[in-house]
Amino acid sequence: MVNSRPVVLFISLFFLCFCVLVAPVSAAWTWTDTMVDNEYDAGRWNSIAMNGGNPAISYYVYQPPGADMAGVKYAWYDGAAWNDEVVFWAGDNTLHPGQYTSLAFSGGNPSISWYYPQAGDLYYSKKNGAWVNTRIDNGGVNTGVGRYTSIAFDNAGNPAISYYDVDDADLNFTWYNGAAWIMRDGPPDAGGDVGKFTSLAFNGGNPSISYYDVTNGNLKYVEYAAGAWGAPVAVDTVGDVGWNTSLAFNGGNPSISYYDATNGALKYASRAGGAWTAVTVDNAGDVGRFTSLAFDNSGNPGISYYDVTNTALKYAWNDGTGWQTTTINTTGDLGMYSSLAFNGANPSISYYDWTSSALWYVAGTWAGGGNPLGGGANDLSGSGSLSVGDACAGYASMVEYGRYVNITFHCDNSAISMISLLFNTNISEILVTTTNKDRLPPSIPLINGTGYEYNNIEMFRINLSSIDEGIIYFSIPLSWITQHGLDPENIVMLHYNSVTGEWEILDTDIISVTGGTVYYRAYTSSFSLFAIGGDSSYHTTNLLGGQPAETPPPTTVATPTKTPVPTSTMMPDNSSGTFPLTYLWIALLILIIASVGFIVLKIRKREEYPDWWFDDEE
Repeated sequence: MVNSRPVVLFISLFFLCFCVLVAPVSAAWTWTDTMVDNEYDAGRWNSIAMNGGNPAISYYVYQPPGADMAGVKYAWYDGAAWNDEVVFWAGDNTLHPGQYTSLAFSGGNPSISWYYPQAGDLYYSKKNGAWVNTRIDNGGVNTGVGRYTSIAFDNAGNPAISYYDVDDADLNFTWYNGAAWIMRDGPPDAGGDVGKFTSLAFNGGNPSISYYDVTNGNLKYVEYAAGAWGAPVAVDTVGDVGWNTSLAFNGGNPSISYYDATNGALKYASRAGGAWTAVTVDNAGDVGRFTSLAFDNSGNPGISYYDVTNTALKYAWNDGTGWQTTTINTTGDLGMYSSLAFNGANPSISYYDWTSSALWYVAGTWAGGGNPLGGGANDLSGSGSLSVGDACAGYASMVEYGRYVNITFHCDNSAISMISLLFNTNISEILVTTTNKDRLPPSIPLINGTGYEYNNIEMFRINLSSIDEGIIYFSIPLSWITQHGLDPENIVMLHYNSVTGEWEILDTDIISVTGGTVYYRAYTSSFSLFAIGGDSSYHTTNLLGGQPAETPPPTTVATPTKTPVPTSTMMPDNSSGTFPLTYLWIALLILIIASVGFIVLKIRKREEYPDWWFDDEE
C-alpha cells in the first residue's frame, strides 16, 4: 500500500497556492475628510447635492444659550475651498428652524426644503442671487407638518416635496406648478400612521416616494402615474423595517436603502420586472441608520450609513458580484445624518460628527487592487493607507500649500494613529510608511528609561524640505504607564539624530484621556527613527491642566483653529477583501519555494531509503 503522506502534503501546498491565486484583491477605497463647518453645533439634518461636479450641502445649525440663534445654512465648494452662508436665522434658539433639510439643484440654483418645528410648518428656500424663504404648508389648524422633507425637481424644473404630517399621520406631497404650490391629488397615503422617513425621486416626469409605515412597521413605496397616485405597495414586511429610507432610480427601476430595526441591519430593495427583491447589505452589529442611496455614472449603487455599534461612518457598494462594505472613519462618534452623492464614479458624503459637533465632508477615490467594478485600474490618487504586518503605509495627493494633511494609520501593533504634515509648497503626492521596530541595530542605543515602542517613519515621492512641520499622534494604555511606576506626564516621543548619535526628546503634549488610554501628540521637523518611552525625568505638557481627566479622544483635525482641514483616512482593517495583490504574490512565491524544497527533500530521502515512500504493509 502506497504511503499517502507525501501526496497529501503536496496537494495541500498546491491548494494553498491556488487559493492565493484566486483570492480577491482588497477593496482599496481611500477617503479624504474635510471639516466644512464647526461654528457652534453644525451639520445635523444635512443633505448633499452636486452642482457642476462640485458638492454643496444644506444643514441645521444650533447656537447654544447666550448666542440664541438657530437656523438653516448652506455650504458649497467652489473648486478651491468651502464657503458657507446663512439661509434662514431665528433669534431664539428654542425655535429650531432648519430641521430635516433636503437640497436639490435646478439650473445651477440651489433649493432647500426644511421644517420649522416651533411653528410646525414646511418651508422652501430658493437662491437666485439671494435666498428667498417661503412657507409652503402650515397645516391649517394643525401644527406639525413638514418633518422628513425630501425635495426633487421634475423634468420641467419645477420643485416637489414629500413630507410627513404629524397631526394627521399622513404622507404628504406638494408640487409647484409654475404659479403656486399645490397638493397634487391629495395625500399619496393616509392609511394609518404613514409617511415618516420620506424620500422623493422622479422617474421621467412622475414622482415616487419611499417611506415608513409606522402602524405596520413596513417599508412602503408609492408612485404617481396616469394622472393619479397608485396604490401604496408594502415593499418589505419582515420585522420592523423601513426606517431612514433613501430612494433612487436606475434605468427606470426604483431602488431603496433602509434600516431594519428588528435586526439592526442595512437593507436594500430593488424592483425589476414589476417584482421587488430585498437583501441584507450589512448586519455586522447595529448598522444601517441614516442611509443614503445613489447611483454612480455607470449605474452602480452605493450607500452611506451609520454604524451604531462602532459609532462610525460606513459605505457599501455593489461591485457586480455582490455587496461590499467598508468603514470610512472611526475617530470619535461620527456618521450620523449621512448624505451621499456621486461625482462620476467617486462617492461624496456629508455627515455630522457628534464628537466635534461639526459638519464634515468626505470624498472617496478607488486607489488600488483593481477598481470597485472589477477592472484592473490601479492609480494613486486621493489619499489613504494600508496596514500589513509590522508596517503601515499611507498616502495623500493634491495637497495645497499652507494646509495640513492628516494621514491616519490603523495598525494593531503600533501606537501611532496619525501623522499631520504642513507643507510650504503644493504637493502632488506623498507616501508615508511607519514600521514597528522590535529590534534596533547594534549601533543605535536604547532610550533612557522604559521604552514602549520604536518606529521608523519614512517619506517617499517628496522632497523633505517641503515639510514645514509634522505632528505625530499616538496613544498608550494608562495601565502600562502605571505598571511601570510612571505618570502620564512622564511619557514622551523621541527622535534619533543620526548625526549626533543621540536620542532627542520632542515637544510632547497630552491631549486627552479616555477609556483607559492616554492620547498624545509630538512635534517634529524631520523623519526617521522614533521612540515612545517613559522616565521620571521626562516631562510632557499636559494640555488638560492638572491630572488628566476623562475626555474624548482627539478628532482627525490636526490644527486648533476652525479652518477646514483636509484629512486623509486610511482604508480600515475591517474592509471587505484581503491583502493587496503584491502580498498575495509574495505569499505564493514562498509557498512555491516550500513546495520545491519539500519535493527535493523527499527525492533525496528516497534515494537514501528506497522503501520510505511505502507503508510496511502492502
